[in-house]
Amino acid sequence: LTVFPCGNVPVQRQSVWNDQIEEGRELVNGYLLSLHVPGVRVVDCDKVLGPGPIKGEYSADLLHLNARGYEMLTPQVVSEISAFGPEP
Repeated sequence: LTVFPCGNVPVQRQSVWNDQIEEGRELVNGYLLSLHVPGVRVVDCDKVLGPGPIKGEYSADLLHLNARGYEMLTPQVVSEISAFGPEP
């Protein structure tokens, strides 16, 4: 999985939050998505959850998904796992 986009930053965290956090997330995700290794699959969470900030309907808080967020992500994860096919 790529790193989830963050939710809206609450007021109490805005003084320590900056654009480098999102830039770092994008850098890590870019690296993960560039991997082309046999047997490795990467699910792009942005394709499912949208680029940041994550929609409130999918977010439990700034950094965590709620049940609806996982419901949206699960089909993509299952699809990627299924692409490996049955074990011999």
